[in-house]
Parts: sequence; structure tokens; C-alpha cells
Amino acid sequence: VSATGDEVVDFIGSCRGAADTVLVAFANTNLLAQRRRGPQYNESSFLHLNDGVGVDILCMIANGRRFRENLNGTDLVPRLLSALPGSTRVFLYGARPGVAEVAAARLAEQCDVLICGSQHGFVAGQDARSVADTIRASAADVVLVALGNPKQEQWIDANFERTGASILIGVGALFDFVSGTQPRAPE
Repeated sequence: VSATGDEVVDFIGSCRGAADTVLVAFANTNLLAQRRRGPQYNESSFLHLNDGVGVDILCMIANGRRFRENLNGTDLVPRLLSALPGSTRVFLYGARPGVAEVAAARLAEQCDVLICGSQHGFVAGQDARSVADTIRASAADVVLVALGNPKQEQWIDANFERTGASILIGVGALFDFVSGTQPRAPE
């Protein structure tokens, strides 16, 4: 289904505090290439959004039409956060040590949301599971997970119930871009 950014922001925003959890993945060419190796996570549980010109070209080849809008996470996630009420509690998980903290401060300032915690992504095994417990304790509404494809989708799939959050989004390199650690690709 092809949607506009406004439609996606409205839909995801309506899920805040809902009984059902929405899990979001950005389907870029890397995620699609990973998929060729077989399912990496329970794909049917996720809302997949088209991300990038490569996916748009593939859609044109396969369906004879393009997507209505590129829904990349770098643009859409800050837009979504800005549309949510200021009382929305957001937790950032992923990236290298120090990056999530800087991104959290900038997102709080730019999007007027309440950052209730952050944790770098260099944890393993049981520690990754304890991150879900930390998120639950923070009472986060939204969890942004920046572990790269398909690790972030796998972590979300394995831990979303444990977090207690109503919206979990795999955001790739968003923290690096927001923090200024890595430059964003040109328009």
C-alpha cells in the first residue's frame, strides 16, 4: 500500500497508548537484500514503509508505478515526533556510546517530546534483554531502535512486549545523523 507521510504520521500517532503495539520498519534496499536470505524476523508483525530511491525503482519495475512519497526514517521520524503530544515519552536505544544521548537532547529540543531514557547499542545477549526492562521502567510510549538492519527489527520483534511501549520503530542511522556524528546523504 502506498501512503503519504501525513497518512503514516496520523496512523502511527493514533497508536500512541493503544492496546495494540505498532512495530515499524523502513524497507530500504539493505533490508530487502537481507530478506533474500530468508525471514530474519516476524515480518507480518511490522508496518513496512518504503525508504529510498532503490525501493521506488523496484516498485516501478514490479508494478509499473512509483510510491506516492519516499518515507525514509530520517525525515519521517522527526516529523512523527513533532506531531505527537509534548507529553509523549520517547526512549532511544542503539548507536555507539554517547551518540544516543546527544541525539536524545537534540530530538527533545527539535520535536518537543519528553526523552525518558537512552542506551547505546553495544550490549549483547542478556544485556539486550535487560534494555527492554529498562525501557519498561521508563514508561516509554515510543522506542526508537538504531541497531541497523536486520538487528533492530530482530530486537524489536523479540522484545516489544517486554518494553510496554505502544510504538517501536527501527531507525537505522537516525541517531548518527541527528547527533551530527555522521553526515546525512544529500537530498
